Amino acid sequence: MRKQIILFLFLFFCIDASVEQEAFLKANSLYSQKKYDEAIRLYETIENKGSATLHNMGNCYFKMQEYVRAILLWRKAQKNASLKKFESIEKNIALAYDKLNRSYDSATSGFFKKIIYVIPLLTLQLLFLIFWFLLFLIFICLKKLRMLILSVLLPVTIVVAIILIAKYRDELYQRGIVIKKEMALFSGPDTNYHKIGKASMADEVVLLKSDKGWHKIKHGKYIGWVLADTIEII
Repeated sequence: MRKQIILFLFLFFCIDASVEQEAFLKANSLYSQKKYDEAIRLYETIENKGSATLHNMGNCYFKMQEYVRAILLWRKAQKNASLKKFESIEKNIALAYDKLNRSYDSATSGFFKKIIYVIPLLTLQLLFLIFWFLLFLIFICLKKLRMLILSVLLPVTIVVAIILIAKYRDELYQRGIVIKKEMALFSGPDTNYHKIGKASMADEVVLLKSDKGWHKIKHGKYIGWVLADTIEII
């Protein structure tokens, strides 16, 4: 009975993956035929949207001149993408901002920040544990080459630790994209509070807190509250 259940689950997931792969390939074909609306509808049916699916959806919206939606999807596609893919998407995002007549000051500029954005948290955690375990083994087991190996391995471990801490800080708060032409920042979660600033369409903000249809955000030097429907989370 247990074997039958396992076999059923295996076949179910295989069929499901096959259906999603078929949808992905068909959507790609629709994109090449310039049927962007149809391609997007088909991409949306894919439950587990990976970087490639999100990237292609962004391409569709870009072709439809919906540049903010394209930026949003491309930013989502950058998460856990390869560094090469990350760079390729970064160029697309810069082009979309150019179409909006906006300068693009990447929130992920710099090699170190890109590494933080690209590498999954779990991978960093495993690397950190492996390096510390190796340091422990070397310190206990080796004597002659101990200092030589430690002088190489310890700095690497420290770098991984720094990246891991930065990754924790980066994932502590979500980011969002302003999807309205103009967004007012209030000092509290109500329009009766006074305005302390504003943001424009396609601006990227950091979400600090959510409360009953409002988001508390950080935008540049300002920290304030905005209506939740003015932002879409990356």
